[in-house]
Amino acid sequence: MLFQAIDQNNWIPDELHLMLRISDVLFQCLFYELMKHKDFANNVQPMIITEMKRLHIHFEFYLPTTKNGKWEWTSLMGPDKKKILKEFQVAHLFGRQSTRGQEIEQLWREFYRLYKIIRQKSITDLEIDHANQQQEMYLRTDVSPYMHVFAQHVSQFMRYLNQKGMVLRYFSTSSIEKKIHQQVRLFFGGTRMGGGKSKKPVVHDILYYENRQLYYQMQDTPIRYTRKSIEIKT
Repeated sequence: MLFQAIDQNNWIPDELHLMLRISDVLFQCLFYELMKHKDFANNVQPMIITEMKRLHIHFEFYLPTTKNGKWEWTSLMGPDKKKILKEFQVAHLFGRQSTRGQEIEQLWREFYRLYKIIRQKSITDLEIDHANQQQEMYLRTDVSPYMHVFAQHVSQFMRYLNQKGMVLRYFSTSSIEKKIHQQVRLFFGGTRMGGGKSKKPVVHDILYYENRQLYYQMQDTPIRYTRKSIEIKT
């Protein structure tokens, strides 16, 4: 069980974070596997970046900062991750004679298909029953809690909600995540994380700003004014 203190009927997994966190692991597994190749820096890396450009996604790799460190890469937003899962061509990264790339590409496409199913506004029990996951692609140590929930419990939650005329997307945190993203752009865009002149934490500035907005709305206070000039003829 996920957490024995709470009945499983009271669990609602968030479809957005399932997609975000699982795609992170899928991309990481692919990149780390490719980095084992001797020609990664000179051959494979440019191929990945070229494929990202084809999808109109800004993407870069960053060299390890320490001797035994690992490569890092651009942190991607949700829309870019979905585009990669749907369209990124993995097969050619492993060569024509290898089926490994085709298997990984098929895994990504299948995960994207299942994600689209749990995002539907309505779903039938037949669609839930046919939502199969491909297994034995990676080691057990690569499996995250999000993967476990997706493979072992999501269909159960979907079936339970379907009996009540509901679907998982009703409980999505997409709107909350969008709000957080807007706040980060608004406040961190003008300050430096861990620095800046203000001694107060950024969360204080966010709450202060939102409280003022709420006050203006409740008091019907205009937040803009039009400057008017009065011309007096003498």
